[in-house]
Amino acid sequence: MKLTKQMIDTSKEMNIQNNRCSEFPLFVIMEDQEDLCNEGMADEQKRIEEVDTDLLCEDCRKLYDENEELPEECDECDHDAFNYYRVVEHIDLSPGVFFTAKACQEHIDANSYHYTNPRVYGIGCWRNPEMEEVIKFMRGITNDKSDK
Repeated sequence: MKLTKQMIDTSKEMNIQNNRCSEFPLFVIMEDQEDLCNEGMADEQKRIEEVDTDLLCEDCRKLYDENEELPEECDECDHDAFNYYRVVEHIDLSPGVFFTAKACQEHIDANSYHYTNPRVYGIGCWRNPEMEEVIKFMRGITNDKSDK
């Protein structure tokens, strides 16, 4: 197998990066996700996109009839006019995992429009001998003396 520039650059970065207190880290994207719930457990609310005018208060119905934007919050409208949710952290594995935090951040920078409040999150390969060996191999490409 012939080493590529990408493999060498990744190995170098793996050897100098902050491992975030994990011997064999991988990096994923953590983002915020809206988790629908009942009103009593919600931190946030937003109007339901398809407006049911029967659920609107008199003031909001006037705004709606005049094609004006409805306020995000209104204590007078029926509670069923809103979706209630709380924001929870969610790991998005759709782009896979990254060997380096730098590569993960570069992906976020290039694709941030796909995510809500994205950030790099380190995970360990605890008791995963296959990934430990792959990481050791990758690190060894540019640092044969280190068994980090």
